Amino acid sequence: MSATPGWQTLAKAIIWSELRGRSWRLFAFPVGAGLLFLGLLGVTAVSPDVLTGTTRDALATQAGQFFTGAEDDTALLLAMLVIQGPFFIAMISAVLSVLVTQTGVGQRLAAGELELLLSGPYREREVFVALVVGSFALALLMTVVLMSIALAGSAFVLAWAEVSLTAGALRLMVTGLLTPIPLTLWATFVAVVVYLRFPETPVNGTEPGNILIMVGILPAVSLVVLPSAVPSINPILLSVGGTVVSLAAVGVGWVTVSRWLDVKTLL
Repeated sequence: MSATPGWQTLAKAIIWSELRGRSWRLFAFPVGAGLLFLGLLGVTAVSPDVLTGTTRDALATQAGQFFTGAEDDTALLLAMLVIQGPFFIAMISAVLSVLVTQTGVGQRLAAGELELLLSGPYREREVFVALVVGSFALALLMTVVLMSIALAGSAFVLAWAEVSLTAGALRLMVTGLLTPIPLTLWATFVAVVVYLRFPETPVNGTEPGNILIMVGILPAVSLVVLPSAVPSINPILLSVGGTVVSLAAVGVGWVTVSRWLDVKTLL
C-alpha cells in the first residue's frame, strides 16, 4: 500500500481552512462567553445580593469550606472565580467543540469534500483522526481565547476588590482550568461521529444527532450543575472524576469506532 500524507497533514489543513474561512467570527462566541463570565463575577463583587438564592447558598457553602479566613463577600467572590469559574469554562469549551465540528465536518460532508479525501490519498482512519484532532485543536484555541479574557478580567476585578489569591486557591483554580481539555476531547469525539452519521443535525433541535451530542457535553454540564446541587462536593474530586470519565469514554469510543464505523458507508 502506498504511503499517505498522514492524518497530521490533513488535520493542519482543516485547522487552517477554518481559520482562513471564518477568521474573527470563529472567536465571537468565546469572547462573548468570557464577557458573560466577567459580568457574573462583577455582579458577585459589587452586589452579591442580586444572585439567586440557590446560587448564593451554593457559593456560601463552598466559601465556608475553602475560604474560611476571608470576609463573607470576598469569600463569595473567590468561590465564584476559583470553583465555579473553571467549570463554566469547561462547559462552554464543550459547546464550542460541537459548534466548530458542525462546520468542520457537517458542512464538509454536505459539500462532498470527504468523498474527495477518501477517494484520494487518505485512509478512512486517517480522515477520522484528522477530523477529531483538527476540531479539537480549534476548540482548544477558542477556549484559550475565552480563558484569557476570563483570567485577565478576573485579575482586574480582584485588584479592584483588593482581594489576593492564596496558594490553596491557586491550586484549586489550576486544577479546574485543566479540566476542559479532556471534556472538550470527549465532546469533539462524539460530535465528529454524530456529524458523520447525521450531517444535517442542527445546532439546536431534537434530532437523533442532538440527543447523542448531549451525551458528549453531559460531563461538562454536570460539572456546572453538581456544585450548585451538592455544594459540599470537593471540586478537585469533581475535576479528577470528570477527567477520568471523559478519557475513559474516549478510549471506549475509539475502540468502538475502530471496529464498527466505516466512514465510506456514511457518505
